[in-house]
Amino acid sequence: MRTTNKNKEMEPAIGYIRVSTADQENSLEVQQLQIKEYARFKGITITEIFVDENISGGTEFNNRPAGKRLQAMLLETRNIIAIKPDRLFRNLKDALITTDEWNENDITLHIVDMGGVAMSTKTAMGRLMFSMIISYAEFEKNIAGERTKAVLKNKKDSGKIYSRPIFGFDSKEGQLIANRSEQEIIKKIKSLSVNMLPTEIAETLNHYGIKTKNGKVFRQSTISYILKNKIYDTI
Repeated sequence: MRTTNKNKEMEPAIGYIRVSTADQENSLEVQQLQIKEYARFKGITITEIFVDENISGGTEFNNRPAGKRLQAMLLETRNIIAIKPDRLFRNLKDALITTDEWNENDITLHIVDMGGVAMSTKTAMGRLMFSMIISYAEFEKNIAGERTKAVLKNKKDSGKIYSRPIFGFDSKEGQLIANRSEQEIIKKIKSLSVNMLPTEIAETLNHYGIKTKNGKVFRQSTISYILKNKIYDTI
């Protein structure tokens, strides 16, 4: 009986981290430390920690670079460890679909910042708690998005410029003026995003020698910024 418990405790696990440009207390280093401490306390062996940087929580899990790689590794483990539910999801529909798939494959989701107890979506209570937390995270994201959209619309309508040059626009005497050639590139980025990840879009643009506003190569973070920035909604 002791041997069974020991084997169960030493099951392999995958850690998952998501950090955005606005994160401070949820920085990469902090999340890594918390995941490793939790795993050590539970007697779980971390085989790999996947990291998504500058990725919005609203992006579907399977469409994130690290999330996509994590999904491909799930046949080798039965445990996923994350700090908080909103590090994994801020979209309720995506959360329920993804965790349903994990449950069907007997994969346990461990949430560290829940009083030190692993919250599993396999139980009715755990699923209820998880759904409530993700619903609130989605609500917060939508409210913040509405506020940001209102501010950006006001800036765009009034022609006010940003604190730094923004791709798709030029400035003249303190006013925003559409840059048609750059906005055509933005349209292409949006079109490519239907079937390609931000990293793949950046590689495609760089292959054809297309440069950013500052004459630099495109990066995954640049593409992600363009796709989620509300000022580009009408382009």
